[in-house]
Amino acid sequence: MVTHTAKHVVDNLNTLTGAYRLDEVTTDFIEYLFTLLRLDDVIVEHADTVDKYTTDSRSREAVDELLTEAALDVVTASHETGRDVIGEVYELAAQHRGKQEHLGQYFTPSGVTDLMSELTDESSTEPTESTDYDRGDMSADAIESRPWIGDLGGCGSGRLLLPKAFETPAGIFCGIDKDRICAKLAAINLALWNLDGQVIHGNALTCEYQSVFNVYHDEQCGGYILTSHPEDSLLMVPSRSHEDAEEPQADSAQHTDLDEANSVPSHAAQAFVDDWNTSQ
Repeated sequence: MVTHTAKHVVDNLNTLTGAYRLDEVTTDFIEYLFTLLRLDDVIVEHADTVDKYTTDSRSREAVDELLTEAALDVVTASHETGRDVIGEVYELAAQHRGKQEHLGQYFTPSGVTDLMSELTDESSTEPTESTDYDRGDMSADAIESRPWIGDLGGCGSGRLLLPKAFETPAGIFCGIDKDRICAKLAAINLALWNLDGQVIHGNALTCEYQSVFNVYHDEQCGGYILTSHPEDSLLMVPSRSHEDAEEPQADSAQHTDLDEANSVPSHAAQAFVDDWNTSQ
């Protein structure tokens, strides 16, 4: 059963449809939220999404405000309910066009993932409330002693990983999915939960990988995302091809101040960043 917030967000996104399908609008919204959580491109890419839905009867400011409000609704509901709200938004929109059936995408219900998490063998997992763990540090030396939690067979929106966030918050969370949007959904969820980890966009069966989304914990500003090529994966998986890879920016474990960004974020997007930082 989806949350009220997910339905509310989809209803708001539906007002932007017009010449576009709801699943397309929702995909653009996911890209918008993903961009807001990125620090290697900050708010640069969100302008195209806002312009796309600006019409004679709908101002650019109105579109920006709607998308930002929807993003804040997802963040707030995710924290309050402990659920995969952004994944629920994607599912609801996909149902309008039967996209789930076309792609074979059926996300595991939250109740089932919670049960599966409880049944997982914890014998190899060390206690996580240790001062030895430096959350936010994803260097090779720093992660050796930390627990790893992975869903490497098609992680979807990361729904199987999230229950472990309560039990093992200092773990390294990893996932792989061949669908680009699903991989971004998982990265968004890890960032919203302020976890450390990586999500690979690629096929785990054929070992063909396109890009890597690194997620970093930050005590002050909340989780954030940086992109890189598959060769930089912590999993060190054997990539056969990344010809279709998204062009990543230089990765860095250091925050980039918004004032030093290549472009100035919109007022609504800046409000999202401010509220996101305040909520942490």
